[in-house]
Amino acid sequence: MRIMKKTAVLVMMMLMLVFGACAVSASEESHVFDYDNSLSDEEEKLLDESIKQAEQKYGLNIAIVITDDLGTKSSMEYADDFYDDMFGINTDGILFLMDNDTQWDHISTSGRAISMYSESYIDRMFSAVTPALKRGSYFEASVKFLDMLDTGKGFRTAFFHYLPYGLIAGVIISLIACAVVVHSYKTKRKVSPRSYITENETHFTVKQDRYVRQYTTRVKIESDSSSGGGTHTSSSGGTHGGHSHHR
Repeated sequence: MRIMKKTAVLVMMMLMLVFGACAVSASEESHVFDYDNSLSDEEEKLLDESIKQAEQKYGLNIAIVITDDLGTKSSMEYADDFYDDMFGINTDGILFLMDNDTQWDHISTSGRAISMYSESYIDRMFSAVTPALKRGSYFEASVKFLDMLDTGKGFRTAFFHYLPYGLIAGVIISLIACAVVVHSYKTKRKVSPRSYITENETHFTVKQDRYVRQYTTRVKIESDSSSGGGTHTSSSGGTHGGHSHHR
């Protein structure tokens, strides 16, 4: 009996060690793939921690890829295939590819993320990250990408970014309007009784409605049922949204 108990205890301990090792390896799986060493080890670690927090917050798979070798693929094909290989086809997630090969960076969306991040919003994301990419600051670009995953914050950022330009334009238009009004009051107009006389007035002496013919015109109105922007299919059969942007 003692031998059986010891054996059972050993088996339990071995199982705990195996599952514990699997859990640790899964939790340590990185979602930052820096293939051309554009990030320091500390930057990569910080980004990976931020990604894991964002995944829990938004319920999405998230990955950042930096490479200078796409092989024979375009940036879109590379990003879509990379996402499908890592997370599976048509799962909910988003991948940001920084392409140092062709300078065509790409954001690929899948599943629920396609409707979450429309093409117009992805344009805003690129507007936020591209200046950092041009400076070679890949860590800053990655942080801005993760920050823009919060669509509410992204729209507020865009609003406050363009707010000064709107205020300046409003002030200029107001000054021009005021100048026009002031000038109109200062300008003396010549008033004459003839100004109120219409010399070439047309007089109708006979009024008659005559039926000529009747015809009907039909015009087909095309409706666009898609609201989340265009989608495409990857080589593995997954449906993806998103698009590329050149630096």
